[in-house]
Amino acid sequence: MRKLPPLHALRAFEAAARHLHFADAAEELGLTPTAISHQVRQLEDILGVPLFHRFPRPVRLTAAGEKLFPVLRQALDQIAGTIDQLSVTTAETPLRLSVTMAFASRWLMARLPRLRAETGLKITVEAADLPADLHASDIDMAIRYAGQPDDRAEWHRLVDDDSGLCAGSGDPAAVAGWHHGAALAGLPLEIRLAECAQLAALACPRRRPGIPACCGPDLLRRNPRD
Repeated sequence: MRKLPPLHALRAFEAAARHLHFADAAEELGLTPTAISHQVRQLEDILGVPLFHRFPRPVRLTAAGEKLFPVLRQALDQIAGTIDQLSVTTAETPLRLSVTMAFASRWLMARLPRLRAETGLKITVEAADLPADLHASDIDMAIRYAGQPDDRAEWHRLVDDDSGLCAGSGDPAAVAGWHHGAALAGLPLEIRLAECAQLAALACPRRRPGIPACCGPDLLRRNPRD
């Protein structure tokens, strides 16, 4: 018979070790930071060794914590992956897709009826300008711009894209300042005025008039039906 600590204590430690932050682990698991702390303490009492250096902050893993964390993380990932494979999926089961608000409005929504018709899937879209955590939510898939994908998920490159700076009105001094800063950083920067007003409003709705909005990917600057 296997001698294992309680699963809730193992999950609490794995989340805390992955985030190196008890509050973030608590948010992921739907608990309070105090509950995470108590469950980690319970695990430490069972093992008879400390798993975290709590002071000075931020928290750090001890040698025992560093030994346990990768083994536990891999085991929980394998359990989750196997459960996903065994779960029954039908055409009536919604496929939950997470995208950014700009991607949804400027690209996806115009194509969504065709995508549903061609795949036969009931696709639901969650539009939010937040990082997508496939391990701590009910999201099935996510589309994001990423320079370094999360190695815990399966990623597929959809498109290579360029970015340009978008502005709703032309303040020459402001545009020159952005252009100069990009040149100093060695970044290729395309300044487009007026034509990107809609994307600018989506990307930076609180920007002041005459100030360029943040970068707009070329894919999202096109006509949504192109």
